[in-house]
Amino acid sequence: MAMKKKTAKKPKPIGEGPSKPLKNAKHERFCQEYIVANNKSQAAIRAGYSENRADSRGAQLWGIVSIKERIKYLQTQLSKKSGIAAERVINELGKVAFANIKNILETGNKIKDLSKLPDDITAAVESVQTITQTTTNKKGTKKYTITNVKVKFHSKLSALTDLGKHLGIFEKDNAQKIPPETKPPLTEEELAKRLKELNEAGTGLDEKSISGGGG
Repeated sequence: MAMKKKTAKKPKPIGEGPSKPLKNAKHERFCQEYIVANNKSQAAIRAGYSENRADSRGAQLWGIVSIKERIKYLQTQLSKKSGIAAERVINELGKVAFANIKNILETGNKIKDLSKLPDDITAAVESVQTITQTTTNKKGTKKYTITNVKVKFHSKLSALTDLGKHLGIFEKDNAQKIPPETKPPLTEEELAKRLKELNEAGTGLDEKSISGGGG
């Protein structure tokens, strides 16, 4: 029985590969939109494909090797530029999504000294407000100072939603409706702006939380 000869893979021509924009403009747009939305269906819609078949089209595009390689390349470049890896962002979202108020309370529902708590707990805290009030007894002979501490947490709902999208739990999420029209690929400036807007509007995290700082 004759042995089949292995055909050597042809090297990619110079100027092609994941570091270069895909020749198909809609494919390139899909790649750029995916790293912003982290959702195949939404990326397909924003790239100009029909909203009615977004789920199947997104899955089909995801199966194209050149698209996967391009998306991986873009994600790596964004991580290098920002200094923030996807795993780190997901970890920070997890701190907010699964925060428990019991972690900052002492007996009698008193607030613990937040400065002494670990970053994993304080990362979920958005702000701390100290309110001091002076009052007197009924006879007006004694003055009392009452100090209350108000702690506000980042939005758990927003964090859970974003975390679910990152982990692919809400693949059929169609919260954002984008008209199915063909759009040109984003420039680097536009892409950076979109990512900034997504972070500010969707995660509820501030710069300190992203960098792993405490409240």
